[in-house]
Amino acid sequence: MDDTESQSEKPTWSGFQELADFIESLPRSVRERLLKFAKQKQEETGDDLLLVLRQEVRTLQLYDAIYADVDAAHDLPNPILSRTVRGCIDHAGRVPDGSDRDTLLRDCPQILEAIESAYQKHVLEHL
Repeated sequence: MDDTESQSEKPTWSGFQELADFIESLPRSVRERLLKFAKQKQEETGDDLLLVLRQEVRTLQLYDAIYADVDAAHDLPNPILSRTVRGCIDHAGRVPDGSDRDTLLRDCPQILEAIESAYQKHVLEHL
């Protein structure tokens, strides 16, 4: 067997370098969370994995942008803000019904509006 035969038998993925470059280009905070997410997606490979990771990056960046906007303007405990922002993203821009929504409606309804408005603002920026 010559060198060309052994090289052609090695499995290759043309998108590997693209994936590596993509991950390296991310801000560190997003990259760390993305790598944790990727460990949970071991059944995905190749281009499917790249697509899933790109979608998760968009979600993480949207989360960070909304969180920063709302956190800068309102004083809310981090766990509630974190859950509420993630819920808003998961429900396409509306904070879902539940205990956090009820608490915010009762105590500070302007935060709900701020979260949902920030979602709309940042989603439009990323279109």
